[in-house]
Amino acid sequence: GLTTDEEKIAAAMVEYEALKDADEEGLDFANKTSMWIAYERNIESQREDRLFYDPLAKHFGQPYGKRLSDSMAFGLALGVFDPPGANIGLGLEGHVLYTAARTKLINDQ
Repeated sequence: GLTTDEEKIAAAMVEYEALKDADEEGLDFANKTSMWIAYERNIESQREDRLFYDPLAKHFGQPYGKRLSDSMAFGLALGVFDPPGANIGLGLEGHVLYTAARTKLINDQ
């Protein structure tokens, strides 16, 4: 498995490179990132202590939502949500939590 932060980021970059171009159905990276956000909105919707409930999110996360969420988690954790020495503690869940908080903030405006 992947043991070092460098190995995790390298694997995430390989996945990003595979996902950034349009697929055979014409889905480009913007389309795929919308599935990523829908996937993470669905995660929040399933929590008992959820900030919001989005009953439609589960229908829009496929086929790229989980794949992008998982691959981007490494780079975002190290670069934004839990950089070395910062002791923020969000780790790989950082972007999922950010998506939930951002959605709640926008919905309440």
